[in-house]
Amino acid sequence: MLRLDEMSIEEIQTELRDLSPERRAEVIAYAVHLNNQSDPAAAQTIRERMDDQDEGNWLTIEEFEARLDQS
Repeated sequence: MLRLDEMSIEEIQTELRDLSPERRAEVIAYAVHLNNQSDPAAAQTIRERMDDQDEGNWLTIEEFEARLDQS
């Protein structure tokens, strides 16, 4: 089993590059989750957005993908 704390950033990047897109997405989602967990303000913003019932604030899939492509 790989130990990330014993790997260089370059080695970690190589391992991530070799993952399937699906597995890489899982890793990214988990890393974002960890960052949000340690940032109460970010976690609160996410909660507020998830609870938003105003459809005028929602994005279509196409709008979401366009924003994702811009980042």
